[in-house]
Amino acid sequence: MSGTFRHLLLLALLGAFVGGCSSSARLEAWNSRWLEAERAHVHGEDAVALVHLEALDAAAESQRDRHEVLVRRGDCLTAIGRARSAMTSWFRSGRIAPDRNAAARSYLRVVRWMSVEPGMELKGLQGMIRLLDAFPDTRAGKRALDHVVAVFQGTAQGQRWLRAFLAGRWRMHRKTGLAKFIAYEQGRLFARSADRPDWERAVRTMADIERLFPRSALWDDAVYARSELLHRLGRYEEELDALRLILKHRRRGLFGDVAETAYYHRSQWRVAQVLQHDLREFELAELALKYFVREFAFSRRFDDALYELAVVRVGMGRSEAALDALSRLAVERPESRFNRYAARLMETGVDPRRARDGEEETP
Repeated sequence: MSGTFRHLLLLALLGAFVGGCSSSARLEAWNSRWLEAERAHVHGEDAVALVHLEALDAAAESQRDRHEVLVRRGDCLTAIGRARSAMTSWFRSGRIAPDRNAAARSYLRVVRWMSVEPGMELKGLQGMIRLLDAFPDTRAGKRALDHVVAVFQGTAQGQRWLRAFLAGRWRMHRKTGLAKFIAYEQGRLFARSADRPDWERAVRTMADIERLFPRSALWDDAVYARSELLHRLGRYEEELDALRLILKHRRRGLFGDVAETAYYHRSQWRVAQVLQHDLREFELAELALKYFVREFAFSRRFDDALYELAVVRVGMGRSEAALDALSRLAVERPESRFNRYAARLMETGVDPRRARDGEEETP
């Protein structure tokens, strides 16, 4: 009995080994054919790619594999001018997609094609709206929103419709991943208006994004946009608060170091400009410019900062300190256009870029 059992166990192990080898061989054959299909598609040999994809479709063992094959099949069919067949393939891939993100990507391909096809632009727009409504928590939904906003902004009538469209979508999707992007587009729309009350609404909208989505990638975009609007409204102290908030909000880098946000450099420069030109706080402006010169030596605004530092010091009656800044400018940036203003600045005590009407001369 024990001998029979050992034989059965041996046969089972042998079967499992053979099955494993067979499965490994199928996987290797699948990957090899997929690579051939991809290579053919990249090189523009889409008819050849389609032959491989048909074989892969027949051999697919999982829903995910069949989905990927149908997506690539649609891409190849489009490339050879068989758009209708491509749409069928993409629709099939969407229906069997393994998750919502994959399904949304498939349907995005369909409506993108419709959006650029002559005579189908309106259907493409309608499809984009349905897509963003159906898949608001996906990247494809965000791309659909971008498309719809761009289309509406392209015409005067569309611009009038856009405000109501965004308000409606905010009510529908305020608890989805699309909410922050809708709010940001609303803020940008108010900011582009010629009406001062809309600028105030834009400030409030950007502040809402900061408050409701503090960990969003749009956080610093919203804060910086709010600072620009506050400058337009002449609310300079509040503008400085917003800019300093960006400077304070330095994100953690990949390896644990401190990583500056995309707006850090610009915010530091604008702090100095507001203090110097708008608030006339020259001592604070000097400190901000000194910090900029020290921390951003490789900035394209490095020579701007050195020259502005000299201007501030001249205005404060500190000629020797101003000359130090100009001397450094001549040594470290000999090609700078600001060097030609240095002598007249020191001689007259007035920035020669300023014409009689207070505007900057053309360099």
